[in-house]
Amino acid sequence: MTVEQKKYDTILVGGGVCGLIVATILQKRGQKVLVLEREPQLGGKCSELSWDGIKFDHFSKWETIYGSKDPRDGIFLKICQEAGLKLDWQEVHWQVGLIKEHGQKPELHSINDWSGGKALLDFAAFMGVQINEDQKKELLSVLERWVSFTYEDLQKMTSISLDRWINENIKDELVRMFFSLGSGVTDTAATEQSLPHNAWTMGNMYKGKSVYITFKGGSSMDVLIRPLEKLAKSHGAEIRVNNTVKEIVIENNKVQGVWVSDNLTYLTKKVLAKNVIVNVPVYNAYPTLLKNEMLSPGELAYVQRVIATYSKDLLCYYILEKGTTKDLPGHFHGYDLTSGVPTYMGEIVQYKHFGAKVPKNVDFLMTYIPGGRSGLGYLNYEGSPNEVSYELLDSVRCKLLKVINDNMVPSFESKIINSGVIWAPNYGRYSTMWFDSNLGVKSELVEGLYFASDSVDCSCVGTLGLEKVGAVATKCIEIVLQQRPAAPVPPRGALTPKRIRDRRERLANEAFDYINKVFNKDLALKLKEKVVLQYNVAGPRGGKWQLVVENGEYKISEGDAIQPVTVTMNYDSVESFVEVTTGEIGGLKAYTTGKLRFQGSRSVLQELNKIIPGGKA
Repeated sequence: MTVEQKKYDTILVGGGVCGLIVATILQKRGQKVLVLEREPQLGGKCSELSWDGIKFDHFSKWETIYGSKDPRDGIFLKICQEAGLKLDWQEVHWQVGLIKEHGQKPELHSINDWSGGKALLDFAAFMGVQINEDQKKELLSVLERWVSFTYEDLQKMTSISLDRWINENIKDELVRMFFSLGSGVTDTAATEQSLPHNAWTMGNMYKGKSVYITFKGGSSMDVLIRPLEKLAKSHGAEIRVNNTVKEIVIENNKVQGVWVSDNLTYLTKKVLAKNVIVNVPVYNAYPTLLKNEMLSPGELAYVQRVIATYSKDLLCYYILEKGTTKDLPGHFHGYDLTSGVPTYMGEIVQYKHFGAKVPKNVDFLMTYIPGGRSGLGYLNYEGSPNEVSYELLDSVRCKLLKVINDNMVPSFESKIINSGVIWAPNYGRYSTMWFDSNLGVKSELVEGLYFASDSVDCSCVGTLGLEKVGAVATKCIEIVLQQRPAAPVPPRGALTPKRIRDRRERLANEAFDYINKVFNKDLALKLKEKVVLQYNVAGPRGGKWQLVVENGEYKISEGDAIQPVTVTMNYDSVESFVEVTTGEIGGLKAYTTGKLRFQGSRSVLQELNKIIPGGKA
């Protein structure tokens, strides 16, 4: 094994869209960047596949932008513009359909032209929900509130669950139930979903402004991957394919580089770098690349939670006689009402809108069936996809085909020339709806380690498509560039170890003096049990302290708690610790900007915020 002589500022593991954007912009900003991709080609989920003479993307290349009449307002197009990539786009016809079974013929209620509150009331009526005038008034008033939220407003609410907001703001039980139904769409309880995604999506449907777009110019490889690769290289970034990162090298909790193996020569060498950005799904990275000792308890729990949502989805492709699908929508989302609750059953996609290269004499159609849905019966099924699809003919796939046959394309099945089924890995993309994400861009334990995968908490209001990619890339670039390399020779007046310790104690004492001044003994006496609050403060002037509240009194000591911890507060610096504790900035702002992460009981934390007023514990 050898050590490569050249040292990089940043190594990106994975050459997907996000990785290439981050690489391009970091290189433009003066860093030396290396991208390592284990596959023979770049692209990640956008890798191009061929099937029966047709070329198409493994995953969709379309962009979902909610509430923007002009998609150029979206964060993905903005970050692409900063990278130097110009994209031309077009709107795609999009429908949402509710399906009810009546014997062998499904009844379809399709919302394809949002008409304000009427569309959602029609939606409720089709579900069989009887709403009186007072309930209609409250339902529409909730939508009006959601419409009033700006994107920036909702970015500050990512720690608020849908269930909490509904219970605190909606009086009528039926109206509460109506807005809770959104959680059934993704098979996630309303207690676990964040408010912003639901408010932004439904609020803008109410306004009639939802926009689905796709990019002109071919597949994702044509319009995203190859142009981004060219841009990154033009600025000096290095890109290597067929290179598998075997291990991230860490010494004294600092990144030193990676061990990488060439897939063609089988040679392994050490490549040095100050930063490593893991740009592959955590399902692929853990535990081979991301090991337990590299993750804090909160990060580890979240990674394991994301992995638990991993599933294999089915993509069913059809080659049809030319002209068969001319009246189909570009994209149709189907929800099944057989059980009485809208259950997401899959999508129908007309691929001519999405960059598939199709022979002129045929049409190409896809149905997408999510395998991670509870009750579908093939979660993580290990057989061949064709076997599974036959098992599903009497359930999900059958219903989707009935919708096509009875409502969109008469005699659809007789027009099929060929069909095929493949697996599509789903890495927990809906996990980004969870309001209590503990996986930020910056590692809590390892200096120089960053995460830029689908499941990263980046205060992104939307959860689907390239808006999520744009939000992660933007946050990652911002945080990496905030880190300043240490000077080899300390400048005059630099902090010596003793002065660092003294400075740390002085700053920490500012927070503890504040607690002593405002501590409310009367409220503390109302606590039902002892509370142990652990402060973990990162950085060269950081440290560890514990605050114990019991019998109306408190005690602060240095080090790790030796008793069960009720709440753990992880700060990125001692400055953030003082700012939050003394109330200079709120805990929500600190959380959304990456200054603070916490684990433990939220209800206890809320009580502590009353006992230490003004500060955010």
